[in-house]
Amino acid sequence: MIEHFLILIAACILGGLGIIHLIYTLWANKFDPTQKSVIKSMQESTLVITNETTMWKAWIGFNISHSLGLIVIAMLYLVMASFQLDFLLKEVWLLILAVVTSFIYLLLAKEYWFKIPKGLFLISFMCFVIALLLVLVNKGYLDILITSVD
Repeated sequence: MIEHFLILIAACILGGLGIIHLIYTLWANKFDPTQKSVIKSMQESTLVITNETTMWKAWIGFNISHSLGLIVIAMLYLVMASFQLDFLLKEVWLLILAVVTSFIYLLLAKEYWFKIPKGLFLISFMCFVIALLLVLVNKGYLDILITSVD
């Protein structure tokens, strides 16, 4: 069943990106500004909304929560595809949610990030889309569209 493997591939990509992002945030300097003065300024600047944290702490927190979001989404789809595949394929809205979520990440990557995550989010999105289309075809949902075009 190809849709099963497509869902697994898509979820692994999302999880992999989340794990790499978490590692780069906590144990590397990959997301640090190249200018050390910017880091110092972020560490000394509070936010307009509150003075209880600094821009640097918020930056680290945003990156960690972004990573965890990807990891949680990936784990949910990996578990469903591995142990509850019938449920996942029956509840089409779950695949639609995966398509929409991966599309939003793709748009974010296109607008704000760089080519590697953009390419990987594109692959993940396409895997979810193809899996959804295969499920819809198998359920006969697309027969209505095909017969109405003829």
